[in-house]
Amino acid sequence: MRSSLSIRHALSLVLLVGSLTGCGGRPDSLVVVEVSGLLPRITELFVTMKLDDVAAKNTMPITETGSSAFVVYQQMERFGIEVPVNTQRIEVDIKGFDTARETVRQGQGSLELSQGHDLSIELVAP
Repeated sequence: MRSSLSIRHALSLVLLVGSLTGCGGRPDSLVVVEVSGLLPRITELFVTMKLDDVAAKNTMPITETGSSAFVVYQQMERFGIEVPVNTQRIEVDIKGFDTARETVRQGQGSLELSQGHDLSIELVAP
């Protein structure tokens, strides 16, 4: 399933985005998600997404997320998601959890990849 690749690679791409800043380029399959509205209470971002209206599946799930999400713990203000080459649209849903795993803020956004590969999402109170 082509969407299963996206979440699996997203975890490694979180670190990659920071290192690409000075490199002068990034892969065409990389979508950079900029997150605003973060609060100090937020300790993790719970991220789910759809690619071309199909829910993406995580082929390497962790217990907390199941097979349909991944979690960002570091560099929450900017992370990357690798999408399959022929993907036309991405939809991302983010919940900012505190240490008790309660939703502090949430947000969503979508992007037609023919128009760019940068997606800004503002987190707001639920």
